Amino acid sequence: QVTQAVVTKHHDQLSAYVVTSADPAELRRHLADRLPEHLVPAYLTPLDRFPLMPNGKIDKRALPEPVAVVSTERMPQTQLEEVTVALFSRVLRTSAPVGVDDSFFAHGGHSLLAARLTNHMADVLGVRLTIRDVFQHPTPARLAQYIASLKGRPALPPLVAGEAGDGPDSPVSFAQRRLWLLAELDGGSTAYNVPMAVRLDGT
Repeated sequence: QVTQAVVTKHHDQLSAYVVTSADPAELRRHLADRLPEHLVPAYLTPLDRFPLMPNGKIDKRALPEPVAVVSTERMPQTQLEEVTVALFSRVLRTSAPVGVDDSFFAHGGHSLLAARLTNHMADVLGVRLTIRDVFQHPTPARLAQYIASLKGRPALPPLVAGEAGDGPDSPVSFAQRRLWLLAELDGGSTAYNVPMAVRLDGT
Protein backbone atom coordinates (compact mmCIF):
# COMPACT_ATOMS: atom_id res chain seq x y z
CA GLN A 1 0.00 0.00 0.00
CA VAL A 2 3.04 2.30 0.30
CA THR A 3 4.68 3.16 -3.01
CA GLN A 4 7.20 5.75 -1.77
CA ALA A 5 8.49 6.87 1.61
CA VAL A 6 11.06 9.25 3.04
CA VAL A 7 11.96 9.88 6.69
CA THR A 8 13.28 13.18 8.04
CA LYS A 9 13.75 14.81 11.45
CA HIS A 10 11.24 17.27 12.90
CA HIS A 11 11.80 18.72 16.39
CA ASP A 12 14.14 15.82 17.20
CA GLN A 13 11.45 13.30 16.24
CA LEU A 14 11.19 10.97 13.24
CA SER A 15 8.88 12.32 10.56
CA ALA A 16 7.78 10.06 7.70
CA TYR A 17 6.24 11.16 4.41
CA VAL A 18 4.53 8.42 2.42
CA VAL A 19 2.77 8.07 -0.90
CA THR A 20 0.01 5.66 0.05
CA SER A 21 -3.69 4.97 -0.06
CA ALA A 22 -3.68 3.57 3.48
CA ASP A 23 -5.09 5.34 6.52
CA PRO A 24 -2.20 7.03 8.42
CA ALA A 25 -3.37 5.77 11.82
CA GLU A 26 -3.69 2.22 10.50
CA LEU A 27 -0.27 2.48 8.86
CA ARG A 28 1.27 3.65 12.12
CA ARG A 29 -0.31 0.75 14.00
CA HIS A 30 1.18 -1.57 11.37
CA LEU A 31 4.63 -0.07 11.98
CA ALA A 32 4.21 -0.19 15.76
CA ASP A 33 3.56 -3.94 15.55
CA ARG A 34 6.87 -4.48 13.75
CA LEU A 35 9.28 -1.82 14.99
CA PRO A 36 10.58 -0.72 18.39
CA GLU A 37 8.61 2.27 19.67
CA HIS A 38 11.53 4.68 19.27
CA LEU A 39 11.77 3.79 15.55
CA VAL A 40 8.09 4.41 14.82
CA PRO A 41 7.70 7.89 13.25
CA ALA A 42 6.03 10.43 15.51
CA TYR A 43 4.72 12.16 12.38
CA LEU A 44 3.24 10.36 9.38
CA THR A 45 2.17 12.57 6.50
CA PRO A 46 0.48 11.08 3.40
CA LEU A 47 1.17 12.76 0.05
CA ASP A 48 -0.04 12.22 -3.50
CA ARG A 49 3.53 12.62 -4.76
CA PHE A 50 6.88 13.91 -3.56
CA PRO A 51 8.28 17.29 -4.64
CA LEU A 52 11.33 16.70 -6.81
CA MET A 53 14.41 18.72 -7.68
CA PRO A 54 15.63 19.05 -11.29
CA ASN A 55 18.02 16.12 -10.75
CA GLY A 56 15.10 13.87 -9.77
CA LYS A 57 15.90 13.69 -6.05
CA ILE A 58 13.27 14.45 -3.40
CA ASP A 59 13.23 18.13 -2.45
CA LYS A 60 13.03 17.79 1.34
CA ARG A 61 12.81 21.56 1.80
CA ALA A 62 9.56 21.57 -0.17
CA LEU A 63 7.90 18.93 1.99
CA PRO A 64 4.88 20.26 3.94
CA GLU A 65 4.68 20.62 7.72
CA PRO A 66 4.41 17.10 9.15
CA VAL A 67 1.21 15.83 10.71
CA ALA A 68 1.12 13.95 14.02
CA VAL A 69 -0.85 10.72 13.89
CA VAL A 70 -3.62 10.79 16.49
CA SER A 71 -6.66 8.66 17.19
CA THR A 72 -9.06 10.44 19.51
CA GLU A 73 -12.26 8.55 18.65
CA ARG A 74 -12.43 6.38 21.78
CA MET A 75 -13.17 8.20 25.02
CA PRO A 76 -11.58 7.21 28.35
CA GLN A 77 -13.54 4.39 29.96
CA THR A 78 -12.29 4.71 33.53
CA GLN A 79 -11.30 7.47 35.91
CA LEU A 80 -7.71 6.19 35.78
CA GLU A 81 -7.70 6.56 31.99
CA GLU A 82 -9.07 10.11 32.33
CA VAL A 83 -6.31 11.09 34.75
CA THR A 84 -3.64 9.46 32.57
CA VAL A 85 -4.87 11.33 29.48
CA ALA A 86 -4.80 14.59 31.47
CA LEU A 87 -1.23 13.95 32.63
CA PHE A 88 -0.12 13.08 29.08
CA SER A 89 -1.62 16.36 27.86
CA ARG A 90 0.02 18.36 30.63
CA VAL A 91 3.49 16.96 29.96
CA LEU A 92 3.33 17.03 26.16
CA ARG A 93 1.74 20.51 25.90
CA THR A 94 0.49 19.73 22.42
CA SER A 95 -2.12 21.68 20.49
CA ALA A 96 -3.70 18.45 19.22
CA PRO A 97 -5.82 16.57 21.77
CA VAL A 98 -4.28 13.42 23.22
CA GLY A 99 -6.45 10.36 22.66
CA VAL A 100 -6.64 7.43 25.02
CA ASP A 101 -5.00 5.21 22.38
CA ASP A 102 -2.42 7.76 21.20
CA SER A 103 1.26 7.01 21.63
CA PHE A 104 3.21 9.30 23.94
CA PHE A 105 5.88 9.48 21.25
CA ALA A 106 3.45 10.32 18.43
CA HIS A 107 2.93 13.67 20.18
CA GLY A 108 6.64 14.44 20.44
CA GLY A 109 7.39 12.63 23.68
CA HIS A 110 10.95 11.56 24.49
CA SER A 111 12.90 10.20 27.45
CA LEU A 112 13.14 13.54 29.28
CA LEU A 113 9.39 14.10 29.00
CA ALA A 114 8.83 10.48 30.02
CA ALA A 115 10.78 11.20 33.22
CA ARG A 116 8.59 14.24 33.83
CA LEU A 117 5.50 12.10 33.26
CA THR A 118 6.61 9.56 35.87
CA ASN A 119 7.08 12.41 38.36
CA HIS A 120 3.54 13.66 37.72
CA MET A 121 2.22 10.11 38.06
CA ALA A 122 3.92 9.86 41.44
CA ASP A 123 2.50 13.20 42.61
CA VAL A 124 -1.08 12.59 41.45
CA LEU A 125 -1.52 8.82 41.66
CA GLY A 126 1.14 7.86 44.19
CA VAL A 127 2.63 5.16 41.94
CA ARG A 128 6.30 4.57 41.31
CA LEU A 129 6.88 4.24 37.56
CA THR A 130 10.07 4.11 35.52
CA ILE A 131 10.91 5.57 32.12
CA ARG A 132 10.97 2.01 30.81
CA ASP A 133 7.33 1.63 31.89
CA VAL A 134 6.38 4.58 29.67
CA PHE A 135 8.29 3.11 26.72
CA GLN A 136 6.65 -0.28 27.18
CA HIS A 137 3.14 1.16 27.73
CA PRO A 138 3.18 4.33 25.59
CA THR A 139 -0.57 5.06 25.39
CA PRO A 140 -2.83 6.35 28.18
CA ALA A 141 -4.97 3.20 27.93
CA ARG A 142 -2.03 0.80 28.18
CA LEU A 143 -0.30 2.76 30.92
CA ALA A 144 -3.53 3.02 32.94
CA GLN A 145 -4.05 -0.73 32.56
CA TYR A 146 -0.49 -1.34 33.73
CA ILE A 147 -0.93 0.96 36.74
CA ALA A 148 -4.14 -0.85 37.68
CA SER A 149 -2.25 -4.15 37.61
CA LEU A 150 0.46 -2.98 40.00
CA LYS A 151 0.09 -4.73 43.32
CA GLY A 152 3.54 -5.75 44.46
CA ARG A 153 5.38 -2.52 43.77
CA PRO A 154 5.45 -0.33 46.89
CA ALA A 155 3.81 3.04 46.67
CA LEU A 156 5.69 6.19 47.48
CA PRO A 157 6.20 6.60 51.22
CA PRO A 158 3.72 8.99 52.87
CA LEU A 159 4.87 12.48 53.63
CA VAL A 160 5.73 13.10 57.26
CA ALA A 161 5.03 16.57 58.61
CA GLY A 162 7.99 18.10 60.36
CA GLU A 163 8.00 20.65 63.14
CA ALA A 164 8.14 24.26 62.10
CA GLY A 165 11.41 25.85 63.09
CA ASP A 166 11.93 29.31 64.52
CA GLY A 167 15.31 29.81 62.87
CA PRO A 168 16.12 31.98 59.86
CA ASP A 169 14.70 31.14 56.45
CA SER A 170 16.84 28.81 54.37
CA PRO A 171 17.99 30.00 50.94
CA VAL A 172 16.32 28.41 47.95
CA SER A 173 18.21 25.83 45.95
CA PHE A 174 19.28 26.45 42.36
CA ALA A 175 16.47 24.19 41.13
CA GLN A 176 13.89 26.09 43.20
CA ARG A 177 15.17 29.43 41.95
CA ARG A 178 14.96 28.19 38.38
CA LEU A 179 11.31 27.18 38.86
CA TRP A 180 10.55 30.56 40.42
CA LEU A 181 12.13 32.40 37.48
CA LEU A 182 10.19 30.28 34.98
CA ALA A 183 6.96 30.98 36.87
CA GLU A 184 7.70 34.72 36.81
CA LEU A 185 8.32 34.63 33.05
CA ASP A 186 5.19 32.57 32.34
CA GLY A 187 2.75 33.77 34.96
CA GLY A 188 -0.34 32.33 33.28
CA SER A 189 1.04 28.81 32.95
CA THR A 190 -1.05 25.86 34.16
CA ALA A 191 1.93 23.47 34.11
CA TYR A 192 1.66 22.73 37.83
CA ASN A 193 -2.11 22.49 38.11
CA VAL A 194 -3.27 19.12 39.45
CA PRO A 195 -6.51 17.74 37.93
CA MET A 196 -8.89 16.36 40.52
CA ALA A 197 -12.58 15.82 41.18
CA VAL A 198 -14.41 16.67 44.41
CA ARG A 199 -17.76 15.05 45.22
CA LEU A 200 -20.04 17.17 47.43
CA ASP A 201 -23.03 15.70 49.25
CA GLY A 202 -25.80 17.59 51.01
CA THR A 203 -27.43 20.96 50.51
